[in-house]
Amino acid sequence: PITVLRATVLGRPPAERALAATEILDRIVAEGVQGAVGSRLLQGVNLVSVGNRDVFGILPLDVNELGGETQEAKTAAAVANLQQAIDEAVELRTPRRIATSIAWALLATLIAGVLVWATRRFHRGLVVRASGIAERKLKQLSAGDVLVKASRAPDVARKAVTTVFIGLWLFFGYTWLTFVLRRFPYTRPWGESLRSFLLERLAFIGT
Repeated sequence: PITVLRATVLGRPPAERALAATEILDRIVAEGVQGAVGSRLLQGVNLVSVGNRDVFGILPLDVNELGGETQEAKTAAAVANLQQAIDEAVELRTPRRIATSIAWALLATLIAGVLVWATRRFHRGLVVRASGIAERKLKQLSAGDVLVKASRAPDVARKAVTTVFIGLWLFFGYTWLTFVLRRFPYTRPWGESLRSFLLERLAFIGT
């Protein structure tokens, strides 16, 4: 999303204005982007342009004042969003950058696989150790082996260790998926959403 248009201009409803802007942007990308995204004020209208080509205008009636928007802030956000979209469109047409993204994704997959493999080996040893410690602690009590057989403490210890490692593996998978999705323009919004969600949850837990 670049921006939301709300005003009707010279009989053209917002949907028609958005479609016209999309067609201009498609031509700009197809012909080769020349220049950065910018804006200028012209008779109360903020014109957003790519290089020397105007794409769309933001009018006072486009602004959602009840939502706390201002024309200046809305224009700045539109410029930033459009610049990001243009950069990603260029990236899609640059084989070298796509190849680099694929290489990073493969490297991340390899690292994630190694981490899961290593922690699984460590998990097995830790489960045995935790169970053994629980059994030894119970044997130190008066009932001895009978208490060991009757108690669920070793089983609880094994499950506790496994639960911790499952959480760790889920974190590895979540981090890997977020990283890989953010490497490519088409999937980047999903990766950014996943990252934002994780950071928000961590901040909530920290609070």
